[in-house]
Amino acid sequence: MGSKADKPISRREMMFIPFNVQEYFNTARILDKKGQARPLVTSEEKVVITGKTAADFQTGGISPMQSALLLFVIVTAATIYGIRKGKTLWGIDLILFFAAGVAGCILAFLALFSQHPAVSPNYLLFVFHPFHLLCLPCMLNRVRKKKTSRYMIADLVVLTLFICFWAIIPQRIDLAVLPLALCLLIRSASNLILTYKRPS
Repeated sequence: MGSKADKPISRREMMFIPFNVQEYFNTARILDKKGQARPLVTSEEKVVITGKTAADFQTGGISPMQSALLLFVIVTAATIYGIRKGKTLWGIDLILFFAAGVAGCILAFLALFSQHPAVSPNYLLFVFHPFHLLCLPCMLNRVRKKKTSRYMIADLVVLTLFICFWAIIPQRIDLAVLPLALCLLIRSASNLILTYKRPS
């Protein structure tokens, strides 16, 4: 969801939430010509009864935050290994930036073309955006040849600013996004480290 989803909504906008409509309908009263009040809803009937409670929908598996942290640890360890051995490990870049690009395409489509008022603007597009896919071939070509990638430099700057200004971004972003952003940042930084030429 975009930043508008975090803003307070009006009473009219609350009517788009089925549970709120049900609550207001149950308490609504109609006044007749004689001034006598009668309830708008006299009875309720559940059409579909699942027999399940909220506890039945809770999963006991790994959480998104745990998954993101696990990925962050793996990427960090692999990057440190690659830097020490002088290897680019471009396969990791392919997987990470491809996945981030696909996610970015979905977010961009929702932000640009969806009629839903709560999906735009979405500041997650600073992390996940279609440019990851568009620039992926050129970026990987530079990485494989152990040359500095300008795209990775730009990505490093954008991600650094995104993380630094995390607290003041006018959108409630799940904390699990932070390890994912750090994964992309670390891979971009590794390219600069491996291609850095010390002055002789």
